[in-house]
Amino acid sequence: MAIARLETLLKKRDVAALIMEPISCNLAVLIPEDAFMKRAQQLCRRYGTLFIADEVACGFGRTGKLFASEHFDLEPDILCMGKAITGGFAPMGATIVTRKVAKSVEGEVGFYSTYGWHPSTVDIAIRNVRWLIRNQARVLGNAAEISAYFGERLAGMQFEDLKEIRIRGMAIAVEAGEDDDYVSEIDDRCNKNGLLITTAGNALTMFPPLTLDRRTAKAGLDILEKSLR
Repeated sequence: MAIARLETLLKKRDVAALIMEPISCNLAVLIPEDAFMKRAQQLCRRYGTLFIADEVACGFGRTGKLFASEHFDLEPDILCMGKAITGGFAPMGATIVTRKVAKSVEGEVGFYSTYGWHPSTVDIAIRNVRWLIRNQARVLGNAAEISAYFGERLAGMQFEDLKEIRIRGMAIAVEAGEDDDYVSEIDDRCNKNGLLITTAGNALTMFPPLTLDRRTAKAGLDILEKSLR
């Protein structure tokens, strides 16, 4: 059992930090079980290990919540952000920590980031985050509606040996076929038919924008369905 193995690693109290993506987009939208995530954070606190959430790919609404940690009611000690923090207009990376962590290292550590503090990038990030806060309900509401539409359409498609459809917000994966060749062939046909998708192993993965409208979603899904044959 994964949580038992994790406790074995942590209970020696010599592990500084556990770093993980709450939902891994690169692993074809790998979604941990709620119980595992909550227990993992509890174990980190029990054994003095910092819990670090890597939200660079899954943050800022990608999974239907502002941060994927919210799906599991997590309170990370450190949270890493990037990419969507500027809406894609400029490269930016940022880290936020709890007050307790900040106080414990005050005056003792420094940090450097290639993409951390260019004035124009910081200005864009601030404006983008303010916009997201003001429009959070509308943007995430649209993402939830379109996400549900993806789920309905994908469930009705005739995939060969469909194993699983994994969806959280606008992070979408369909695992099908016996090997990578099947999804690669679908990917090739989609490209020829005017739709760009990605693959990860034997899974098709899709990460559409949070502002995607239903008409565009239908057009893309129609191409995907056509490309299955």
